[in-house]
Formats: sequence, structure tokens, C-alpha cells
Amino acid sequence: MDFKGAEIRKIAPVNAADPKGLTYEWCKGEQGMQVTVLERKRGVVFGNHYHTGADPSRKPEKHFLAKGKVKVKVFNGFTGQREEFVADEGSEIIIWPGVLHSFEALEDSVLVDYRCTVFDKNSTDTHTADTYDSYVKSHKHSF
Repeated sequence: MDFKGAEIRKIAPVNAADPKGLTYEWCKGEQGMQVTVLERKRGVVFGNHYHTGADPSRKPEKHFLAKGKVKVKVFNGFTGQREEFVADEGSEIIIWPGVLHSFEALEDSVLVDYRCTVFDKNSTDTHTADTYDSYVKSHKHSF
């Protein structure tokens, strides 16, 4: 995938032959403050927002898909790129600030959200899709 501002990376298990099951080491060596587990039922659409990067945890936003399959739609208003792709179990989803994104659970899914800051519901750096065009117009010179 050649999209500026979002990517999917397959994370290899530590030992694929482990009889106990798979173990993934994700964000190893990064300094973290919070991990959030998101359970999403098949058919649920979530996200449909963007981040400005005011929250360091969204510079970039990182999810590990522990179970299931999700469709990811991304739009970079600064480059005009629009992409839709499917992430499956064991994938890392990375989304940079300024990229409008939404997810659809194609199966019951579990995502792990990595944060280098503690979530603050009063300062989320989450902005709805209906404000995206004006955000892009006012920040074109920044990107």
C-alpha cells in the first residue's frame, strides 16, 4: 500500500509453533502510558474522524488487530489520496494526524489501542468528519 498517512504492517508472532498459542510483541521498546482494548461486533462502523496531532498518542494513532477483520477507509485531504483496505488478525494499523479514517468490523473483532498518554475525555483530539474540509483548507500549508 502506497498511501501517505496510513499503513498496515503484519506483526510476526514471537514463536508461531508455540503450543500454548500465539504471542505478539507490539510497540516493544516504546514508552507507553495506556493500552485500550476495543471489542467491535461484526457490521459496526466506527471512527469516521481525524486527529490533528495535538494528542501525542495520535502522532501516529496505532492499533493492533488481535482478532477478526476490519475494513479501513482513509482519506488524506492534503494529497487527495483515498484508499480502502482490509486488515486481518495480527496486523498493525497506523494512522497519522490529518488523515480522515473509519473502520468497519467485517467480523467480531478485538483491537488494542496503544497510547503514550493517558486518555483525557475532555481533550480527545478527535474531530468529526463534517469538520474535515475546513480543517484541511486552514492547514494546507502545514503538511
